[in-house]
Amino acid sequence: MKAKLFKGPEKEFLLGISVTLALLQLGLLLVMPFLAVFGEGLDGNTPGLVGFSIGVFGLTQAFLQIPYGNWSDRYGRKKMIIIGLSINAFGLIIGFLAQNIWMLIIARAIQGAGAIGTVLFAWIGDRIEPERRSRAMAYPGIFVGIASIVSFIVGPVLHRFMTVNAVFLAIFILVIGVIIYIQITLPAHIPKNRSEIKRKDILLVFKQRKVWGYLMAGVMMNYVLTSFFFLIPVHLDLLGKTHLNWLIFVPTTITALAFLRMSSIMADRGKLTTVLVSGFSLLLASMAVLLVFNITLISLIISAFFFMAGFMSLNTTLPAAVTLLTGSEIRGTVTGVYSTFQNVGSFVGSTLTGVLFGIRHNIPVLVEGGLLVLVITVLATTKRR
Repeated sequence: MKAKLFKGPEKEFLLGISVTLALLQLGLLLVMPFLAVFGEGLDGNTPGLVGFSIGVFGLTQAFLQIPYGNWSDRYGRKKMIIIGLSINAFGLIIGFLAQNIWMLIIARAIQGAGAIGTVLFAWIGDRIEPERRSRAMAYPGIFVGIASIVSFIVGPVLHRFMTVNAVFLAIFILVIGVIIYIQITLPAHIPKNRSEIKRKDILLVFKQRKVWGYLMAGVMMNYVLTSFFFLIPVHLDLLGKTHLNWLIFVPTTITALAFLRMSSIMADRGKLTTVLVSGFSLLLASMAVLLVFNITLISLIISAFFFMAGFMSLNTTLPAAVTLLTGSEIRGTVTGVYSTFQNVGSFVGSTLTGVLFGIRHNIPVLVEGGLLVLVITVLATTKRR
């Protein structure tokens, strides 16, 4: 990314947003790859409940994305970000105290209630013009990628010396640091329109046919994400190689950063549909590897390569595309609707994967493959304009 693409104040703003998202990602991924195995060791667990404990984060996120977006339109982005992070921190304390599967579920539900993702992306949409927006979204994407790499390296080390409960406490401290950082570095946001959002304003946006393609894509992207973070750790555990978690995710994430940059540039140049179809095709290839080949460390690494490349491409271009659908007055609300659908995908992905995996190990992959084919078909046949 060329330095001259963004002006001084824009760079400072994007840096603040990027560091915030990166630190949140670090906190999420320090524990996410180990939740499935951790849940299996708690009292009262079943495969379905373990999957639910991972996905309930997305469920509460889904319920609150639209309210957070609406409130940020009315009361300001920064204020809602700090409130959301404070709620997330409370959930982490519950996670620290969790001794059975139900306490873990409650902890994850409260964490998810800090639904600030839509607010952060809406704020970028406020500050950056449409023709540079995908590349602006790539800015935090790169930071998130770096945080992911760090977490995949540090996570296994932490879990050698700390329980998952203790890691929840460490992440709580990290989130408190994020709150302080935001308060100091990010500017105040004064909404342009403090009036109540009218339902007809939102409905006008959703009369656009392409919107429904984006919503379907958001659901499926997060469905595969949470399912993947259920399947890979469980397969590693079955192979007796949980300690090699970093070997799967670190090199594949580093490689995927190149796809992130390339996809954001292509999207800004008018090739959004190509980027979306390619991203979901990579996710489909990831599922195909798990289905066709025997589950070994090598096949898991190959699957993770396709997954990370596809997910990184989609995770920047899809939110950027949604911010182009409306003006700043209701942008938070509209991105909240998108995030709601996205987080429904997170909940369904992990929960359904847990249930289906308990029946037979390859059923979740078969279901995802069929759904991915459907999404690719819809995106490829839907006009952008």
